[in-house]
Amino acid sequence: MNISDLKENKKHGTDGFPVAMYNSQWFIPYQWHNEDEFIYMVKGSAEYNINGRSIRLDAGQCAFCEGRKLHYMMLEEKQEISFRALVIDRSYLFPAEDVCSRYFSASKPPKSFYGGDTPAERAFIKRIADICDLMEKREYGYELNVKQQLIRVYSSIIEEWWYEEYEPITASFENIKRALEFIHINYMNKISADELAGLSGYSIPYFQRLFKEYTGKTPFEYLIMYRLNAAKKLLSNTDISLIEVASECGFSNVSYFIREFKKVFSVTPYRYRKMPE
Repeated sequence: MNISDLKENKKHGTDGFPVAMYNSQWFIPYQWHNEDEFIYMVKGSAEYNINGRSIRLDAGQCAFCEGRKLHYMMLEEKQEISFRALVIDRSYLFPAEDVCSRYFSASKPPKSFYGGDTPAERAFIKRIADICDLMEKREYGYELNVKQQLIRVYSSIIEEWWYEEYEPITASFENIKRALEFIHINYMNKISADELAGLSGYSIPYFQRLFKEYTGKTPFEYLIMYRLNAAKKLLSNTDISLIEVASECGFSNVSYFIREFKKVFSVTPYRYRKMPE
């Protein structure tokens, strides 16, 4: 296993316009992609984690994750949240040969959290929200406006000196990543705490404590969330039976699957499949 096992295999935008915006109300599993990502929290609150460091996002706040950094979104059961994810290939705005690209480097990353405590941050957050609106409406010529506004977003980071100290990934987080990679590959199979702890090289109690410290969930809770995430995709994109969905996502029986799904989403898998997109 290696870091590629956590890469999100999805194309964001197009070759000519590598910008995408997603509306979401759900968990983002630990993953990474080459593009930068801005998260704008519309409703509720959640933990947004970047390279093992958590940020609590409340409605009206914004987070930023540089490309190639591991990140995830975690929320409590039955909590109603809504957020927008704006994903951008920064090289589209600032190619490597562009002098402006020198303002961003691994040793000088933009800060991750924008709470709106100052007028400059409030203006920054509003611009992110406005770009999301432009991306959603897609009116004629919106690409020009989006590109212009994105350049203003990155310019604000430079003008306000919104940088933070580079924090290398700790050895303990590297070990926890092995367990995460294993879950992502083998979630449909039976997985034990002993098996996951062995991958990290830690005792079971220490591994479980460290895993929760980095993810906000126990290994078992994270596994269930990941299985439910896979189940949602199958329910939305296939017409296979609930028994087959449960089996393919690692649930021991369909009754247990239905109970866990309803506990998290407040709706049965059958009703979820019938809901309009």
